[in-house]
Amino acid sequence: MVAASFLCREIIKVMPKANFRLYGCECLWGIFVISWWAFGSISLIIATKGNFSEAMIGRLIPLSETLLSPLNFFLSGTLLFLMPVVNWYISRSEGLQDKVYKVVNDDIKLDESAEDEYQKGPAEKLELSRSVGFIAGSFGLGYIFS
Repeated sequence: MVAASFLCREIIKVMPKANFRLYGCECLWGIFVISWWAFGSISLIIATKGNFSEAMIGRLIPLSETLLSPLNFFLSGTLLFLMPVVNWYISRSEGLQDKVYKVVNDDIKLDESAEDEYQKGPAEKLELSRSVGFIAGSFGLGYIFS
């Protein structure tokens, strides 16, 4: 994550209109997949002899059933395929940012002198959509009344 943030800062130096929020999102996706697949702490704990949950579970669960299971490989591979596709789609639909950023004293600052024409991207349109709230609310009510 730290190396990726330095890379994002260098990209902003070269391309001030680059969508660095999207680059940050890609960094978080990478951390998500790595921490889920390769370094899942719960999976490592329940495979260790004498862990706190061994009595509750009744046995040790080997890594072949958690981290190294075919389902885990399938889900991690699917995420590794979908991450670039979704980020590419978002970057294509939003295009370059209208805001211009520049690196000043090792901080990324918004260049106030640049024109600021605001366009909603797909994420902001989804956040402001009422349909998401209605769908989430209907799931919650369905759960409560079922």
